Amino acid sequence: MTTLFKSAKVKLDTLISFEELILKNNPSICLYRRFYRLTKFIKSKQRRKIFIYLIRQRFNQDYNERCEKVIQCSRSYTKDDILHKSVNTLNYLNKALSYTDKSSKSLLMNLLDVEISKKKYFKSELRKDILIKEKFEKFDIHDISKQKDSKALSLTSYRDFERTLMMLNESSNLCL
Repeated sequence: MTTLFKSAKVKLDTLISFEELILKNNPSICLYRRFYRLTKFIKSKQRRKIFIYLIRQRFNQDYNERCEKVIQCSRSYTKDDILHKSVNTLNYLNKALSYTDKSSKSLLMNLLDVEISKKKYFKSELRKDILIKEKFEKFDIHDISKQKDSKALSLTSYRDFERTLMMLNESSNLCL
């Protein structure tokens, strides 16, 4: 399926249905390419870099593991469930970047801005295991208010951001 982006006046093959996707030889690579094609429509170079970083990170990270770490979700998704969520996410991002849904675009840009600030603030500490339960439990909001440690406050706010994002994913059947 082809979509026309108003701002760029370019036809770009980014939309796909779940039924079309499962017929492909390697659906993950097909999805990755379609996500990557959307980078052309992110104007800011810094946001584009973060978007590419997030695409790579999400494709390398196990969604079930991430869900378990962030919101202690005991539900285990099958490969088809995750592909279905990925297709929904692709269509959501396609809508956001094609300027047809301003609230989706705003949400996406805010998400990218938070990721940019996270990388700036935690330069060397930002690793794949930033979401590990023990690290989050270490920074309880009640303990932090007593310590007034700015780094701990920031880590707690990022923890809350990740939780909110995962809850949005669960409620909207996405995998942002």
